[in-house]
Amino acid sequence: MKNCMVLFVAGIVAAAFAVSRAEDKPKPPPAKPNAFVGAKGCTPCHDAKSKGNQYATWMASKHAAAWRTLATPAAIAIGKEKGIADPQKDNACLKCHVTAFGEPAARLAKSFDPTQGIQCESCHGPGEFHRKERNLNAADFAEDEIIAAPDVKTCERCHNKESPAFKPFCFKGFVEKIRHLDLRKERTKEEVEAMKCDNKCGIEHPK
Repeated sequence: MKNCMVLFVAGIVAAAFAVSRAEDKPKPPPAKPNAFVGAKGCTPCHDAKSKGNQYATWMASKHAAAWRTLATPAAIAIGKEKGIADPQKDNACLKCHVTAFGEPAARLAKSFDPTQGIQCESCHGPGEFHRKERNLNAADFAEDEIIAAPDVKTCERCHNKESPAFKPFCFKGFVEKIRHLDLRKERTKEEVEAMKCDNKCGIEHPK
């Protein structure tokens, strides 16, 4: 009985020591955050006509010129009304005219250029993990590596009444102007029809 008691106490001491050593062991550093790579970082897979040439569609859009727009006479005039000296340097304007506004440097890849305006990642999320997974041709992709189909709430982060140039908009009408489907993905007739605007909202479409 005495021997059993000794073994029991020894076991408790050993367990306590193991816990103590585990607590002293440094914890592994947090996983590297998903970084913003910039629109040009998407071109290896998204600039071919056979794939839908999403990059060319973006380049032709107002999104691509969002930062440059802040230097136009119209933007400067609006800024003056709001007490803003230089819209291209003011956070009130930049938050919706550049991608990854306010993100720490650790989340910006060397290839990222904020002067490229509203880029792919403003709507689809940071693309570093997505690009790596595709380059590896991995069979299982991370569920949150990219936002494949942004919804109206994504648009409303900037297209809202806080914007001095805001006008009510039809979400599907907006999307039609910048649609850039990946042609490698097969879609049913029903899916394609669901993307079209039925114009029942009564809101004028963007020009």
